[in-house]
Amino acid sequence: MSLARILPILVGLSSAGAFGVFAAPTRADDGAPVDLAPLFRPPPALAGAPAGLRSPLLFGDGRRVTNAFEWSERRREIRGAWDALLGSWPALVPSPRLEIVASERRESFTQHRVRVQVAAEQVLDGYLLVPDGTGPFPAVFVPYYEPETSIGLRGEHRDFALQLTRHGFVSLAVGSPGGDARLPDRAGAVCQPLAYLGFIAANCHTVLAARDDVDPGRIGIVGHSYGGKWALFGSCLDDRYACAAWCDPGIVFDETRGSVNYQEPWYLGLDAGRTRQPGLVTPDNPRTGAYAELVARGHDLHELHALMAPRPFLVSGGSEDPPARWAALNHAVAVNELLGVHERVAMANRPAHPPTPESNAQIVAFFTRFLGEPPADVVAVAHRGLLRDAPENTLPGFRACLDAHLGFEFDVRRSSDGALVCIHDDTLDRTTDGTGPVAAATLDDLRALDAGGWFAPAFRGMRVPTVDEIMALIAAHPAAAGLYTVDIKVDDDEVERDLVAIAGRHGVLDRLLFIGRAIDHPDVRRRLRSADAGCHVAALASRREDLPDAIAAADADWVYLRFVPTTDDARAIRAAGRRTIVAGAAVAGPAEDPWREAVAAGVAAILTDHPIALRRVAAVTRRPSPAAPPGSAP
Repeated sequence: MSLARILPILVGLSSAGAFGVFAAPTRADDGAPVDLAPLFRPPPALAGAPAGLRSPLLFGDGRRVTNAFEWSERRREIRGAWDALLGSWPALVPSPRLEIVASERRESFTQHRVRVQVAAEQVLDGYLLVPDGTGPFPAVFVPYYEPETSIGLRGEHRDFALQLTRHGFVSLAVGSPGGDARLPDRAGAVCQPLAYLGFIAANCHTVLAARDDVDPGRIGIVGHSYGGKWALFGSCLDDRYACAAWCDPGIVFDETRGSVNYQEPWYLGLDAGRTRQPGLVTPDNPRTGAYAELVARGHDLHELHALMAPRPFLVSGGSEDPPARWAALNHAVAVNELLGVHERVAMANRPAHPPTPESNAQIVAFFTRFLGEPPADVVAVAHRGLLRDAPENTLPGFRACLDAHLGFEFDVRRSSDGALVCIHDDTLDRTTDGTGPVAAATLDDLRALDAGGWFAPAFRGMRVPTVDEIMALIAAHPAAAGLYTVDIKVDDDEVERDLVAIAGRHGVLDRLLFIGRAIDHPDVRRRLRSADAGCHVAALASRREDLPDAIAAADADWVYLRFVPTTDDARAIRAAGRRTIVAGAAVAGPAEDPWREAVAAGVAAILTDHPIALRRVAAVTRRPSPAAPPGSAP
């Protein structure tokens, strides 16, 4: 998701109308507006209740995760354990084909019958529904037994694609590979069938993200029952999905329920040595395949739920997912709390398995909240990554920020042979095991250094990253709607062109904000804008009296403040069509009062050493209304 799309809302300049035609607030069947707030709160008796499941915040060796960096490491451990048992995916299709076979008008959208490439040698029939308007729109992938139900041509109340397209979403619906859910065609893949469905979901995300009428940072996934299991694995195993709704799939292993049948060979029980009979697990019909190993080793689906954090998900529960499932969901809530976010795990309940008009309205309202409108949070920008928990300016630290959906700042210097690298100081001595000027070392010299051991022995072996590696990492996380600030420390006439070229190659230019020498050197700003007029660039105001000049600065669309602004300061910046980032000692933190003041003033971003703590403060601080009169209280 680009800055141009997420930040107007952050500074209170616009509303959902900027993103296409969205229907009025979603209403339930009785005409009442859907209130999502209760869905994020478990019944009091189940709040924080244990589920008899091992916490995903425990490493395999028993160590407890204590910060966002450690969670990034732990989530890779979880994913690796599941991949080892389920079998790894084949290589994703780089540019999967979408062939439009026929098109027709329906209501206020166009319905395309399509053939979509989901594997190197596999194509599925489906439908693509595109709402009227110019976009780019949010989008959803809707898997089910067959696609006609999802678009409202069959069945009842399972038409998620149709319902969401009526509310301004592009929808892609497909059915079971091979046409029979119990005999899935895995196109030669060796992974478990449910893992393969996740692989199909990943390629369908790529299909949607490549469309000009879709915002690649606002793509979700939803499915019911079989499709709910597919959506669960698709979203948990692919970080690119921004959010998900799982409609009564059975969100944990439950061998007492016939429809929570992950043991079946068409899900996780495929076994080359034995084919079990359909039905519940019994001594005569035991567990098989990866499912047997998962259960024997104490794994359960709550570990996959945790991989969603901090991405939001909704369990639309029926007979298979009653309120008691909150005991498992509380583990995902705990991970989100560690990352400083709230209201990311939701559950609605109905008595029976089939969806209802009310449950469908809740699903539409959920996607409208999290995809139909940009987030309204202040962007927490982590100074040099998570520098209090891991070595600064390193790829693992930046990856942890992206996993936590935090923005981050990184420093840019140039090696003696012209490579752009990330290191703060102009010498190697403080943050590597080398000595001397950075500018005197070749890229090979720099890559041979240890950039982690100075922080703690456990971090030995980390390397000085290149700018190219950092931007590739950002590109791999399109759903992480952060702000990535580029602190230019190089003083030459070519760095601006080189940075813009690297960003353009990875498609991330619109997610970057250039600071460093740019904030107080008009010639740097001018060269950035000459390289690409779309660059986001900040101009400095160190003191309040500098603010008029910063607002009027040429070749800048942001104001970089080294003081905490008042509401009137921030309003003046917005009135000039610019955005505000606050940095410096006042907000480096921990500094709850300055953070509250900045958030209440209406700034767009804060650069800090304590991004998780800032995020918690921002979540409970009221932001100003764009219509508030000058001088009014926030």
